[in-house]
Amino acid sequence: SNNRFTNRVVTAVRSSLRLEHTWNEAQQTALTGFYRYNSTGQLPAYFISDVRTNGVYQSSNGQVNNQSFKSYGALAQHRIDLGFLNSRLIVGGYFDYSPSTYWARYLTIQKDVANNFYTGYTDTGRLLDDYKIDLFNTAAFAQYEVQATENLRIVGGLRYDRVQYNFSNNLSGSATSKKAAQQNIYNLVAPKLGLTYAL
Repeated sequence: SNNRFTNRVVTAVRSSLRLEHTWNEAQQTALTGFYRYNSTGQLPAYFISDVRTNGVYQSSNGQVNNQSFKSYGALAQHRIDLGFLNSRLIVGGYFDYSPSTYWARYLTIQKDVANNFYTGYTDTGRLLDDYKIDLFNTAAFAQYEVQATENLRIVGGLRYDRVQYNFSNNLSGSATSKKAAQQNIYNLVAPKLGLTYAL
């Protein structure tokens, strides 16, 4: 390595809580809540670069950055076992709110040119990027399973997802090449069909 200061620090937390209630032999409801946190802060070697004029070394620069997100969500599901062909109906809903942030600051890098070794850096405090994203995902789904024959089981389902993406830039004008704000909404309906045959 041609430096001793590049680094990466990752923090990750995952937690969930599941509650189940059995109404009778044929029906059960489950509710799962979850929380996630992830943060990656780094001073990466791949962003260190030299500035040269006509092949003559002038200076070196780099960046320090951090990307973090949290997720708050819940999954609710109800299962009904039916007498007809040992069939089963599953219905449910899902919600996930995941806010995230990203920032990057400009560094000036000190270099021992004769030995091609980067000796240190100075954080200028100048932001290269600074934005926030709020991501919302809501979904509803249904699945029906039926034992068509002794060896054949058929599964059919339908899921609807709505994804909303809100982007907010904390930088403006010539300080950024990104938009000030943007919102996108996506709607998706996804069917599925599966066959399982036991030999």
